[in-house]
Amino acid sequence: MAIPLATTGTATFDQIAIVTGVIGLLYVALAVLLWRERTGRVTLVGRFADTIGRLDGVPRWAALTPYLHAVSLLACAFGVWWDIAVHIDKGRDTGPFGTPAHYPIFFGILGVIVSGVLPIALAGKPLPARTIKLTRGVSLDSTPTARHSAGTSLSGSEGNDETTSTPPLPLTEALRRAPARDGVESRDTPRSWRIPCSAALITVCGMFALVGFPLDDVWHRLFGEDVTLWGPTHLLMIGGVVFSIFARLLAIAEVEQLMGVNKRRLLQEIVSVGALLIAWDLFSTEFNYGVPQFPLILQPLLIVFGAAMAFTILRARRGPGTTFAALAVYLVIRGGIAWAVAEPLGEIVGHFPLLVVEALLVEGVAFALGNKNRFRLGLVSGLLIGTVGVVAEYAWSQIWMPIAWPSSMLPSAIGYGVIVGAGAGLVGAWFATRYAEVAGEERAIGIKYIRPIAVRRTHQLGAAGLVAVVATVFFCVPRTAGAGVSGVVSLERVATGAEPTAYVTITLTPADAADDARWFEALAWQGGGLVFHPMEKVADGTYRSADPLPMYGKWKSMIRLHQGPRDLVASWVYAPEDAAIAKPAIQVSNGQTVEFVNEQQTLRREERTDVPRWMWNAGYALLAVVGLLEVIGIAWLVGRGARGGRMRAAHLASGERERETA
Repeated sequence: MAIPLATTGTATFDQIAIVTGVIGLLYVALAVLLWRERTGRVTLVGRFADTIGRLDGVPRWAALTPYLHAVSLLACAFGVWWDIAVHIDKGRDTGPFGTPAHYPIFFGILGVIVSGVLPIALAGKPLPARTIKLTRGVSLDSTPTARHSAGTSLSGSEGNDETTSTPPLPLTEALRRAPARDGVESRDTPRSWRIPCSAALITVCGMFALVGFPLDDVWHRLFGEDVTLWGPTHLLMIGGVVFSIFARLLAIAEVEQLMGVNKRRLLQEIVSVGALLIAWDLFSTEFNYGVPQFPLILQPLLIVFGAAMAFTILRARRGPGTTFAALAVYLVIRGGIAWAVAEPLGEIVGHFPLLVVEALLVEGVAFALGNKNRFRLGLVSGLLIGTVGVVAEYAWSQIWMPIAWPSSMLPSAIGYGVIVGAGAGLVGAWFATRYAEVAGEERAIGIKYIRPIAVRRTHQLGAAGLVAVVATVFFCVPRTAGAGVSGVVSLERVATGAEPTAYVTITLTPADAADDARWFEALAWQGGGLVFHPMEKVADGTYRSADPLPMYGKWKSMIRLHQGPRDLVASWVYAPEDAAIAKPAIQVSNGQTVEFVNEQQTLRREERTDVPRWMWNAGYALLAVVGLLEVIGIAWLVGRGARGGRMRAAHLASGERERETA
């Protein structure tokens, strides 16, 4: 059966041409840069990287990426929060560039890609111990001079140079004595092209994010517009950018392996973890704006996941107070974005969790137990964040969150939070251990007696934590729509004429349908703003909106009910005619009986209902495959870098022992 394509919210030819042209020009520019750098020619980018590298004390390939990546992340984050606010306030757009908010997202993603390609183009000595080989040739570091100077493989060979009998010099001295990039061979000599693992990972993450743009247009043509953050293509774009932060942390560890740690690199690591907290909060944006389309239990779980993982990654390696520094980065930038979207741009306010208690908990655990035992730190911190942290965010939700968490949800939030917190803490400890090994730590630290343990055991612990988190989150994601709820509506007119508003009163059947509801509210959106008011109980089974709802223009007004852990239903009050998607106007009259239906039918009015179920399943399956590939890529590249760091550390340690016994 042929399925006609939807046209609302899809790209026109001129938009497709603009996107294709911009991407094409960027790729041509990058190709020219790669060609000139790999053939030994001088480029402005290379000169600039050399200058910044000298000032920062880092290799040229690591000089520009920290700054470009940070700006790109900021652009993406600002664009996403702005874009979601526009959709909530005004409804669907007219294509990929139908709103100005899409531009910072698009160019931010391009910036992420460039921040990965730059170190690929500029790759040269010194390089981390483990790299990715792109071409064959004579490695600069395979010459006797280079081998004697560095004492270990700077080109990323599979450990072949680590058996040399010459005791290695300290790494900083080796790098100082190492010959210049072209000092041991002519420019005509073919050189092997090796790149840092972090550069490959950032590039791959950026490419996954960029692919989401054309796929989003295809998705809209097939299924109509899914006005939700958690659409497959939306998650693909956001996930690619978020995952690139793990690559940025890997790059910092690779530089530390070569140059050691200093205050500037420590600050970059703190900012990167703060960026991870900010980026992770993107997944909770619908909850933070007050229009979630998935069960409320997911909000505390996402908070626990992000806080336990990010704070553990940082505090498991660094000294006291570093989690507070990352927290400050999160609060300043996240608050600044919320203010910028709400005030100068005139959109709705995006709320966010504080994470103050979570940072205190991780610092407290590190103070009491130390941070040498990373997995113990992550496990205990995660358990506390899943309990005490959840209670703290529950209190914060009563103060500022658009949907206050009901007390009836606390037991399940804490129960699931314990599992997610423990798992996220183990994942954070795995990352911290791998980054420490990349930076030069010889062995992983164990769980008991602060002893070295097998690397395989740390992989098992990290994998177990990830499985626990993903399984719990996916268990809580599915929505249902329990049948049998209806109500008689009464309208109390406040304003009449061209812009009528009214208080909405509804008498439910059954009368206890809203007892212990996660949310029961009157909502109006996409008419030029967002209005949501709790439904206040006035009698058994009878509820009245706290304030009037608009029933004119482009407003879409409804009553939403979230029963139990999964049931999300809603009933219409008012909706305008929408000829573009062949939807008639809806106007509930005084005394009319309404049926509560699956909430998606009201929140996603543009979404098509005539598409076979297998196509939906295929779309979400594709997202799952892409997400799995990204996770595998992160694990493999971070693990590869860690193996090189462990071998280098072991070799340097053996050389030190040889000198002591000589």
